[in-house]
Formats: sequence, C-alpha cells, structure tokens
Amino acid sequence: MEQNEISWCKWSIADKVETCSALKPGANAKGNWQNSELSLTGAYVRQLIRETNSGKKPDVLQFEEDYKKSIDK
Repeated sequence: MEQNEISWCKWSIADKVETCSALKPGANAKGNWQNSELSLTGAYVRQLIRETNSGKKPDVLQFEEDYKKSIDK
C-alpha cells in the first residue's frame, strides 16, 4: 500500500464480533489493552502506529505468528 501511496485506516475500536473491530469482546473499556484483548487486526494496527517513525516495515506473516504466540501465554 505504501509503495502505491494508498492510505488506510482502522474503522472501529469497538469490541463487537466484527472484522473491523480492534478489540475482542470483553476488552477493558478504559484502555491500556494487552495483546490478548486486541483482535489480530487491532494488534497489527497498534504495531504499525508504534513503528511509524522507526523505519521498520512489519512482516505481516511474522506478525500473525508472533501475535498468536503472545495470546497463547
């Protein structure tokens, strides 16, 4: 997307069972979420935001593997 200058956004921070939701049902309403409270896309978008200025480009497949490991703990 970056190469083709396509912008993106995360549409929902809700905890509904929807693909657009960043949170899993029952996530803390006050924030400070752990990875286990974020949906896969919610965790990925949080990582993208945190790495925006680092110059590091996340590997999507590696991210998904790491995410799954973090919530299995």
